[in-house]
Formats: sequence, C-alpha cells, structure tokens
Amino acid sequence: MLQGFLNKLSSKGKLFFYLMVVVLTIAIIDRLFIGPVNNHINKLSNEIEQQKNIVNQDYDLLSRKDEIERKMKTFKQYFTKAVEDEDVVTAGFLEKVESLATQSQVNLVKSNPSDSKKEENYSQYSVNLDCMGDLKNVVEFMHLINSTDELLKISQFNMTPKRGSKTEVNASMTVTKLIVNPNNP
Repeated sequence: MLQGFLNKLSSKGKLFFYLMVVVLTIAIIDRLFIGPVNNHINKLSNEIEQQKNIVNQDYDLLSRKDEIERKMKTFKQYFTKAVEDEDVVTAGFLEKVESLATQSQVNLVKSNPSDSKKEENYSQYSVNLDCMGDLKNVVEFMHLINSTDELLKISQFNMTPKRGSKTEVNASMTVTKLIVNPNNP
C-alpha cells in the first residue's frame, strides 16, 4: 500500500514526502524526548541558581562573623539572663529611678507603674513620675535616666515652673524600661 502510493508520486512529490517524514520524525522526537529533558534541565538550573544565592548569602554572613561577634559583645549586657517576675522587674525599675532622683537631688512626689507591654523579642515597662526640684537638677535627672545602661528612656514629659520660685519646676514624665528577652538576643 505504501509502495503503491510512492510509485504514483512524481520525483518532486517523493522528495516532499520524504522531507515531511523527516520533519514529522524530528517533531515527535522533540515532543517525546528533547522537550521533557530540556524542561528538567531548566528546572535543575533554576534550583542550582537558588542554591547559589543561598550559599552567597551564607558566605556574606560568615564573612561578617567577626563584626557580628564584636557587636554581640557590645550589646550582650542588654540581654537578660533569665525571665524575671513582672513585680521584681518593676520594683528594680522603681528603685533605679529613685536612686537617680536622689543622685540628682530631685524630690519624687509620686511614682506609679503603668501597664507593661510584652512582645516576642522584648518587654517594655513604664512608670509615671511626678517630681520637683531646681530646673538644673531636673534636667540632670532626665539626662541620668536617658543615659543609663539599663535601657531607660523618658518617653513623655511635661514641665511647669513652680509658683513663687524662679528656679524650681514641677515635672511629670513617663519613663520606660526595655528588656530584651533571653531567648531572642
């Protein structure tokens, strides 16, 4: 049957037929073998590229190892060794504030702990203070609070002159203490 079909074709027809058979064979081979192999090779190339990027990031991190260790030593003092009870932290916090007030000769009129805020990586405690003293001493007190190694900070303050005095002021402020959790330094 195929032989009879080929005998009926002219020489140009036979050439066209053989050319079509070759093109069709190449197309089938491409679809069945070469295409899937190329897809698999492309997939592997993408995975290799992703792994190269991860290795480069890890290499960058390792190349900064000394810098990271140096910074870790600097900030290590701010990491707590163990999680303390909230009342213990608040009592120590108030004691430190009272000590700084005494050191700067400021009279603490009132100190009230306010709500604490606990996040995944840190805890934040706040205390509301009312104090009075000479302007110079109150400013020194504020400076001592903001410059301690215990991560204290004045987050809000209001200062008014004391009636009948040229140098004395009344101040109310909110002081916050930040504690970095020991499991997430």
